[in-house]
Amino acid sequence: MRVLFISVIILSLISCKKEKNAKGISLSNTNWELHFKNNSTFSFYAQSRLVFDGNNHVNNFRFSDTLSGTWNAVGDAVTLQFTNGDTYNGKAITADSLSGTLTAYGSSGLWYAIKK
Repeated sequence: MRVLFISVIILSLISCKKEKNAKGISLSNTNWELHFKNNSTFSFYAQSRLVFDGNNHVNNFRFSDTLSGTWNAVGDAVTLQFTNGDTYNGKAITADSLSGTLTAYGSSGLWYAIKK
C-alpha cells in the first residue's frame, strides 16, 4: 500500500506542468523600431516607430502620418490592430525582437520590430 501511495504521488508530480505566462511579452510602456513591407515585390523595408502604452493602445509613427490602434500579447503571440484596418500578427523572437506577417490595404507582407 505504501509503494502504491508513493507511486501515485510521484506520477502526479511528473504529470504537473508549469503553466506558461498567459500575459505574454511585456509591451507596456515601450518603444520599438518597426520595419515592414506590405508588398512582396518591394526590395526594402519601410521604417516607423511603435509606442505601446500600458492600456493596450499602440501608436505607429510613420513618415507621413500616425496610426493608432490596440495591441494584445498572449504567450509569445502578438497582435496589433490599427484603426485603418492594418493587422500585424507575429510572435516574440526574443524579449527585444518581434516578427510576423501583416495585412494592409488588401495586401500582405512581412514585418519585424526591435525594442529601443
